[in-house]
Parts: sequence; C-alpha cells; structure tokens
Amino acid sequence: MQNTTSYAKPENNISSKMETLIKYKRIHSDSQYESYIEIMESLDAENQLFFNQNTEDEIELLQLLIQDYEEQQSPKQHLLGSDLLQHLMIENHVKASTICAELDINKSTLSEILSKKRTISKQIGLKLANHFKIRLDKLLTQ
Repeated sequence: MQNTTSYAKPENNISSKMETLIKYKRIHSDSQYESYIEIMESLDAENQLFFNQNTEDEIELLQLLIQDYEEQQSPKQHLLGSDLLQHLMIENHVKASTICAELDINKSTLSEILSKKRTISKQIGLKLANHFKIRLDKLLTQ
C-alpha cells in the first residue's frame, strides 16, 4: 500500500517572512508619501485620546520616513533659517498673515525675520518647526 500523504514544504524564504513583519518602508512615491501622512495624522489624533507607547513609536517612525522623503524631494535641505522659512511658505502656499494668526506670532516680528533683520528665536522656531514638521536646528541656523 502506497502512502499518499503529502506534507507542506516548509517556507525557507526569509525575505517573504520579513515582508509580513515590515509595516512601513522607505517612501518612494508621492502617493506613498500622502498615505503615510494620512496614517500619521490618524494615529496622532488617536494617540491624543488614548496614549500608547507603541503608537507613539509608530508616529515617530512615520515622521522620520516622511522627513527623509521630503529632504530627498526638495531643495530645502540646503536652506537654513529665514531662507528655509521663505521656501516652506512658498512650497506650502502659506501667507505670512496665516502663519502669524495660526501660530500667534507678531506680524512685525515675522516680517523682520523674513527680511533677515532678525534671527528666528527658539520660541518662534519651535512653533514653526512643529507647524512645518521640520527639525528646529534647520530654522535656528543662519
């Protein structure tokens, strides 16, 4: 009598196993970039209601991936201080009056920063860095 039992071949492909474990990858397209931003914003809103360290770590990872993609796609990586701020405002179609209103920054202060008569203070830099999702040191370096 012949044994007709067949056994499943064990999965030897480590790559396919790892593929299922990796939730996020380096961003390579605008659609992936937009998707990650939506995911991050959703997680951030959820995390504000119910703090979870794993969610916090996931948000941080998404921020790093998004920042990496933005730096690859934009010439802003070579810009610093008020030049970077001007670039960000143009890139994001944001007027100075909107920034002043949303971030509670004095209009004359922002005007002096943009005309390079004044450097960006740490307090204003923090507001701008959070708003534009960039590193603070890029704004504080002239």
